[in-house]
Amino acid sequence: MALWLCLLLFHSATGRARSPQSIQAPTLEDALQAAAVADKAGDYARAAKHYQDFLDKVDASKVKREAIVQVRTRLATLYFLLHEYRESLRTVAPVTENKDSSAPVPEQAWLVQGLDDLEINQLSPAIPSLRQAIKLNPASGTARLALGDALARSGNLAGAIDQFKEQLRRTPDEVEAWYKLGLAYAFLSKETSNKFWQR
Repeated sequence: MALWLCLLLFHSATGRARSPQSIQAPTLEDALQAAAVADKAGDYARAAKHYQDFLDKVDASKVKREAIVQVRTRLATLYFLLHEYRESLRTVAPVTENKDSSAPVPEQAWLVQGLDDLEINQLSPAIPSLRQAIKLNPASGTARLALGDALARSGNLAGAIDQFKEQLRRTPDEVEAWYKLGLAYAFLSKETSNKFWQR
């Protein structure tokens, strides 16, 4: 993905390849390449710094929107992995809030936004983001289990159970889904019992 992104950005900005005489250091392409190398090596903090440097310096009007969407989505994912949830939300918001159909919002952007909101206990915005991620990629176990968590934490245990059961229908050996389903049933049973005894 990183090489494709570099080429996309480069050709959208220049429309042609650079000659050795025109190379200047460091370029935006260099920042992206450095980010990709750090990302691949698992150095998420350094990769995030390079992607952020790119976004801070790039003239968005000279770059295809699709490339900016990809960079923002990856940067938000890195911030999530670094447990910087609010920074991740700030980074991904311009992607998910934009209605420009020339660069559709990728499933990963909705997923990371939903996960960020879930981590900071903002359940109301987490649920629609995770539903959108599932709509774009119904096979996403991460999105489905997170949606189940968000529904359970917001008090919709029946909805959570539906999500966990659907995940088990898709991946019957998913231990985490079995565990979450058991917890949801236990909480539902306790809730039902409390209502019964309060009559």
